[in-house]
Amino acid sequence: MSIVLPICVNHTNAMALQNQGFDQLQQSQMVDCGSLKDFDSSILAVLMAWQRQLVINNQRITVLNPPRSEEHTSELQSPMYLVCRLLLEKKK
Repeated sequence: MSIVLPICVNHTNAMALQNQGFDQLQQSQMVDCGSLKDFDSSILAVLMAWQRQLVINNQRITVLNPPRSEEHTSELQSPMYLVCRLLLEKKK
């Protein structure tokens, strides 16, 4: 059984998710990102904290269903950031 990430992970719920995951890491080192649709860099902090915890026991996280690419990731960000990115690309 894997740790299933919620649809949204950001600075408002990252710490709670991190703490909840510490408990679940005892049972599974697999993290399923398939549900993840809206996220910011907080998800990286959570995954890195979990990885640091597992390294102590010579284990590591296995990430299932990661976002396909940087472009796909940018599509999952909020519309405001996507619009800003599109505007910057038009200037090139």
